[in-house]
Amino acid sequence: MMQETHMNEVIKEICWEFFRFTWVELEELEITQEKDSLYFIRVKSPDSALLIWNRWQTLHDIKRILSILLSHKLKTKIVAMVEVNNYLEERDQKLFRFIDDKIDLCNTLWKDIKLPFFSAYERKKIHNYISEKWSKTISTKSEWIGAERRLYICKATEKMTIDIDGTEI
Repeated sequence: MMQETHMNEVIKEICWEFFRFTWVELEELEITQEKDSLYFIRVKSPDSALLIWNRWQTLHDIKRILSILLSHKLKTKIVAMVEVNNYLEERDQKLFRFIDDKIDLCNTLWKDIKLPFFSAYERKKIHNYISEKWSKTISTKSEWIGAERRLYICKATEKMTIDIDGTEI
């Protein structure tokens, strides 16, 4: 297995070639290894609209293609996460602001709040965000299946403890 810095340089070179063949202008390309086979590819480009496209579908496709290409070229499993001009980070922040507003509404009304449709990836992000930040007062639940799956923000129920010995009852 190649050393981390050498692997990063090889991945960077392959990515430069990939983007060169897409006729997308790149200003900057940065590669960082997050885990064993997970690499973040951060791109700065004036052509970000081409790279992201409608509801970040193109960005998702680029991520899949680069993961396959890098895995094939390097003969090892590589998962590429592609970030263009901090788009995904800003998108997450916007999502979390929206969720915070819905949490405030849930706290005010004391009712479950039904969220609009989100992808499985976005639902997981929301579940994680709420469980990390709001676990004592707010919970989430998902209902239905497939494309009809909806996420709800709910007031957390108090956990009941049971004294098996019966000395604390």
